[in-house]
Amino acid sequence: MIIVCITLFTGTTIHSVVTAVSGEKVILYCTSSQDNPSSVTWRYRPSDKSTESFVLIRIEEKRISLFETSGRLSLNRTVRNSYHLVIHETQQSDSGRYSCSVDVGYMKQHVTVLSVKGMTFIAMLPSP
Repeated sequence: MIIVCITLFTGTTIHSVVTAVSGEKVILYCTSSQDNPSSVTWRYRPSDKSTESFVLIRIEEKRISLFETSGRLSLNRTVRNSYHLVIHETQQSDSGRYSCSVDVGYMKQHVTVLSVKGMTFIAMLPSP
């Protein structure tokens, strides 16, 4: 369940902010204006203010390389020119900055900041 999604466009970069609930599936969108981009790369930078980002998925010459090993990530290509990142069973540790770079002769980038909130449980105690 996605609670909030705000999207801003600046030049060749699309910025989104997504808030999700822990345990739900989230889809981060990335599209290409051309049929066969030279490459598509999904990167992740944790929200702990780290300056290092990690490559999650790279598509080059129609070959997909998956660098993430938790088994909770997949690539959704159900629509032509789409390279959507799906995060199954989100965890608070998934919070951070995700960027999808599409090389179509120039670099187009989709940047999404994901915030995963924990589930809130309310305990009902019996009346005395």
